[in-house]
Amino acid sequence: MEVRFRMFGAVLGGTGVTGVFWLTKHLVDHDAPAFAAGVFGASAAAFAGLVLRADRRRGL
Repeated sequence: MEVRFRMFGAVLGGTGVTGVFWLTKHLVDHDAPAFAAGVFGASAAAFAGLVLRADRRRGL
């Protein structure tokens, strides 16, 4: 069961990262590069925070 949750998490994380890249590209294409940089930076910080928190809970 744990393997299924890990696979689901990997797919969900990959989808989220892909969505952020798509949104950033869309914003840059529509002349909003500053907002795109903010969205990308905030999303990268959020994903990094999730990864670091998951590692801390496992004791790594």
